[in-house]
Amino acid sequence: MKRGSKAVSTVVAALVVTTAFMAVVSMSYAGIFRLSDESSSLVRRESERAMEAFFRIYWIDNTRVVLFNNHSSVAVTLRYWVSTDPATGLYDSYLLDPATYSVPPGGMKVVTNFKAKDLLKPLNRVVSERGTPFEVGDQPPNPPSQYDLFKLVEDRKLVRPGFSSASHGPLGRIILSTGPGFSGGAVTLTCVDVQPAPASCTAWSISFNPASPVSVPAGGSVVVNILASIPTTTPTGTYFVRVKADAVSVSSELVLAVSVGDFTVAVNPTSVTILRRCAATLTLSISPTNYDGRVSFRISSVFPPDDRLNFMISPNPVETTHGLSSRLVIFVNNQPPAGTQTRTVTVEAFDGVGPSRTTSLTVTISRDAC
Repeated sequence: MKRGSKAVSTVVAALVVTTAFMAVVSMSYAGIFRLSDESSSLVRRESERAMEAFFRIYWIDNTRVVLFNNHSSVAVTLRYWVSTDPATGLYDSYLLDPATYSVPPGGMKVVTNFKAKDLLKPLNRVVSERGTPFEVGDQPPNPPSQYDLFKLVEDRKLVRPGFSSASHGPLGRIILSTGPGFSGGAVTLTCVDVQPAPASCTAWSISFNPASPVSVPAGGSVVVNILASIPTTTPTGTYFVRVKADAVSVSSELVLAVSVGDFTVAVNPTSVTILRRCAATLTLSISPTNYDGRVSFRISSVFPPDDRLNFMISPNPVETTHGLSSRLVIFVNNQPPAGTQTRTVTVEAFDGVGPSRTTSLTVTISRDAC
């Protein structure tokens, strides 16, 4: 009887140890996941703080400051104002109203400060909600001008003949911001010209969304899409789209460089015989003309359809600035042959900025196995 009790005690002890061990393991995994989440959040916060470096704040007179955010992706919100006397080390800290001291991506804002400059200590800094400090300086020698109020998000665009905004998105984007000299209101946008010929505003169907005139709210900004439809007959080369933005008090001309490039795709060899349970490796080659984009591949069709064929393409997509080819591996599984053994495989190459290109090859499946 004692021997049985001892065995039961041993089992109970083992269960207790196992339970404790599983609890420790569970806590460890939970800690790992928490650390992973915290690490991801930290990386994201640091990335956003780095992008805040484009922000500037400066006085334009004794009572007003300019908030200028020259980054097109991240909004900046200020939470604290610290005013310091370097001679004595004394300082005052103020909590800012985030609704007032915030500026959207690519925006500029003039704010009547909570306290005049001559009522504050000599050195003044602000801190964003992400913890980034900025010194409040005097107006720079070359303050943001009308070109900063009305500006392109990107000054270069790669397209292909046949590009259409309806299928491929906007040709470009314009940020219309308020600031010194422009407090808001209607902005008229016009396409001045597209050079060189045969391109033109009419030939490329240049238009804007929202349509001109665009209403910009006081203290805010509006993003306007430049839309286009580029004929498939357009020669490759670099073109310049000149757009004018007119408001009551400011006027800007913006120039967008458009690289019209193209590429062809080919497969080598164009015919291959593959044994069952075997694979063949082929090369997909890209031949670019005035083109430095990213090309992706997919198998668009197999005719007649054949489930025995399996495909792998690598690298996919291909960055043409780093390479001009990709490997196409075709594997045939071990199912017995049925019907005709010749298949036509079509590979599609696409980049999102123009019509796709295709190439095809013939695959003969051998009745023999490896």
